[in-house]
Amino acid sequence: MRIAFHTHTPGQRTKVATFDAEHWISTENGSHILISGEGGNFKVIGGAGGKMNGNFIGPTSMSKARTSISGGGDMGGGSKPLTEGQRNDIARSMKLYQAHGHGKMSIGEFKAAARAGKFDHLLAEHEANEKQEAEAQKAEKQSKNEAWKAKNLPRLQAQKASRERAEVEAKRAKVEAGIARSEALKKQPEYSPESAKKGPIAAGHERFVSPLKIEHETEKAYGVKGSLSEAYKNLPSSMKSGRGAVKEPLEWLPKSHTSAHEGHVIGASGWLAKKNGYRTEKPISTPEPATPSAQRYGNPSIGSNAPAKNRFAAMPRTGRISESDPSIYGHELLGHEGETWQSFHANRGRDPIEPGFPEDFD
Repeated sequence: MRIAFHTHTPGQRTKVATFDAEHWISTENGSHILISGEGGNFKVIGGAGGKMNGNFIGPTSMSKARTSISGGGDMGGGSKPLTEGQRNDIARSMKLYQAHGHGKMSIGEFKAAARAGKFDHLLAEHEANEKQEAEAQKAEKQSKNEAWKAKNLPRLQAQKASRERAEVEAKRAKVEAGIARSEALKKQPEYSPESAKKGPIAAGHERFVSPLKIEHETEKAYGVKGSLSEAYKNLPSSMKSGRGAVKEPLEWLPKSHTSAHEGHVIGASGWLAKKNGYRTEKPISTPEPATPSAQRYGNPSIGSNAPAKNRFAAMPRTGRISESDPSIYGHELLGHEGETWQSFHANRGRDPIEPGFPEDFD
């Protein structure tokens, strides 16, 4: 039989040969042993310090052929074969083809040979090429980044500094405007609440029974002492002085829903006054003149301030409610457009012209 081995006398190596008698061989761990035998089994008779003497070795326990360390050729224990992916990497490498295949074979032939394992020894060179290419790409990217920074960074830094300066100036202007308003408020003459109370109020606002002095003013609101100030007065004096003292709170009223005069808030929208618990004077209402459409139905008191009995009595009894009717007869008709007049009067529960209908029904 033929087995890969090294024939030699102790201390001498030779190339691979065929043996059927006593011969020296190398093990996977590098030890040299002397074997003797024929056919399928061989007995160890020497070498390795005598540790393996007497043992039998079969062909399956011997190493595969491997390249000789000293004289070329093969010796037991060959290297691990490449994977399919590694061979494909070698086949796709144009650098390897230019270095080892160009002028000798076509690209197709080079790829086929690489995938067949004929260029497995080029794996280390391929990996070195890949590493070199990655380093080159990294250096090129870094160079581009440095060039971009050199070109754009000064401009971006200048823009950032400009924005920061603008933000600082805007904050300073806002603070200065607030201080100016506070100073202007302090310089205003002291008006009495009774004098301020006589000022005009905006349409739809309710006049306060007691005007509220404006303690602080911003662009969109007035700061006044209200119910929160009453609670502040009941706090212990220790909480009103010293470090961490509680400051007297202010109620902020939006300018769009308040009326001010002579340093006082003298009125506000009804919802705002009710929400903050401000007492207001009862508004004096005057009957509105009747509309021409209402006069056609023979009732001159059809205005929105007229008694409900008169308003509903003047409304039609036949036909359907049109889109323009709410503007003629009042908001009670909103949402009833398209309904018959007869159904509208019937669904109201009772006829407004019948005796006992409340005069202030709305």
